[in-house]
Amino acid sequence: MMELLQYEFVRNTTIAGILANIACCIIGVYAMVLKIIIIGGRDGSRVV
Repeated sequence: MMELLQYEFVRNTTIAGILANIACCIIGVYAMVLKIIIIGGRDGSRVV
């Protein structure tokens, strides 16, 4: 495995993949939290 990291393009794609993974996780969590807030806001406004 370490031999593969000697190639620059393999390192670049690995780093890009890790960064894309982190970005997608953050965006996904944000989208789910926003959806929960929107759903909760609708229900809460009816109660009040």
